[in-house]
Amino acid sequence: FPSSLFPLLPFPFLPLPSLTPPPSPPSPPSSPLSSFSPFPPPQALLQAVNNASGREDIIEPAVCALRHITSRHPSADMAQNTVRQVGGIPVISAFLHQQCRWPLLKGLVGLIRNLALCPENHFHLRQQAVIPKLWNILTRAYTNSSKRGVPGGPQGLIVS
Repeated sequence: FPSSLFPLLPFPFLPLPSLTPPPSPPSPPSSPLSSFSPFPPPQALLQAVNNASGREDIIEPAVCALRHITSRHPSADMAQNTVRQVGGIPVISAFLHQQCRWPLLKGLVGLIRNLALCPENHFHLRQQAVIPKLWNILTRAYTNSSKRGVPGGPQGLIVS
């Protein structure tokens, strides 16, 4: 178009944009990354706990990650079931009668609480005598804190 036809426009004529939206790009093919989760699967965490040979610097973060993915997570129900299905309840309950530091015990207690939210786990938790083990931990913690006179509780103590 000659510019003499549009004397009021200071710029050359540009076509108006189309009012129809551009076609959307094709959706990417489904891949394992399409269901990406920032957490490793429960099987990998349980394997790390099982292979850690008593190293609390490995066990405690893995247990805490399990605690987080089994509660308030979109896949929490699936994670609770997976822990049971891959034999994780005996692995976890084995730490309840050992000498552990408080951060690990806190993670274990929270994880057991989350696993107990799934009714299918109740039988397996009873089978591993988890409630008596938790009672023993609470009793020892109370005894230790009252012996040492710690007003706020057993912080940093090792339950023996």
